[in-house]
Amino acid sequence: MSIRTFWPAKVTRRGGRAKGLLVVALLSGLSSACTDANAPLDPKVRYRIDSISTAQIQQAREELDSLCAEERIRQLPVLMDSIRRQRLREIERQLQTLPPQ
Repeated sequence: MSIRTFWPAKVTRRGGRAKGLLVVALLSGLSSACTDANAPLDPKVRYRIDSISTAQIQQAREELDSLCAEERIRQLPVLMDSIRRQRLREIERQLQTLPPQ
C-alpha cells in the first residue's frame, strides 16, 4: 500500500516540475519575441504587407460587387412594383378630382 501512495506522489512532483519548466520556457520565448513596435519595416516586409492587403482588398471588392448585384436582381422587381402601385394610386386620385363629363 505504501508503494502505491509513494508512486503517484513522485509522478505528480515530476509533472509539476515539467509544467513549471514549460511555463517558464513559454514566457521567456514570448518575452524574447517582443521587439520595438516603432522599429521601421524593411522593404521586403512592406512589400509583403502591401501585396497581401491589395489582394485581400480586391477579393473583398469582388465579393461585395457580387453581393450587390445579387441584391439588385432580387430587390429591383419588388421596388419597381412598389413604385408602379404608388404611381397608379396617384393617377386614380387625380382622376377622381376631374369633373364628370
